Amino acid sequence: MKNKTSKTSFRAYFAWNYQKELKALEEKSRRGWQLVKGGCFHSKYTRDDGTVYRYALDYNSDLEPEDMPRYRETFQEQGWEYINSTFNGWHYFRKAYDPALPESAYEIYTDEESLRQMRDRWRRSALTLCIVEFIFAAANFLIYLRDGRNLLAACMCLAVALLVLYGWGRMRRK
Repeated sequence: MKNKTSKTSFRAYFAWNYQKELKALEEKSRRGWQLVKGGCFHSKYTRDDGTVYRYALDYNSDLEPEDMPRYRETFQEQGWEYINSTFNGWHYFRKAYDPALPESAYEIYTDEESLRQMRDRWRRSALTLCIVEFIFAAANFLIYLRDGRNLLAACMCLAVALLVLYGWGRMRRK
C-alpha cells in the first residue's frame, strides 16, 4: 500500500465559527497533516510528522496589494509563518508548537480591541453581502409575482441573507 503524502479536505466553516476551523487544523497537525493551502470550501495538506503547528486566522479584506508585504512581515516578527490568503479576505498563519510556551504565544489578537476590529471588518463585509442578497431575493420574488417563476431563487437568496444575518449577530455577540 502506498503512503499518501498529500490530501485535500472538503469542508466549509462559517466565518463566525472560525475557532472551530482552527481546532480542526490543529487536530490534523497533531495527526501529521500540515496545512499548505487553506480555503473557504477545501484545504490542502501535506504529510509531516516532524512538526506540530498551531494555526491562526485573520480576516482583513481591506488590505491593498501594496500593503501585503508589511502585513505578512508583522506576523513574521511575531513568529508566524504565512500560509496563504483566500479570495474573500481570510489569511492563514501557523507557528510551530512548543509546549513550554504559554497559550498566549499562539494568539494573534492579544488585546480585545484588535480582536473587535477583526470582527468588525468581517461584520461590515457580511452586512454588505446580506443587503445584496435581500435585493436579489426581492427582485426574484417580483419576477415570480409577474411571471410565476424564480420563486426558488428568491427563497435561496433570502435563506443566504438570513444565514449571513444570523452570523453577523453571532460575531457581534462574541
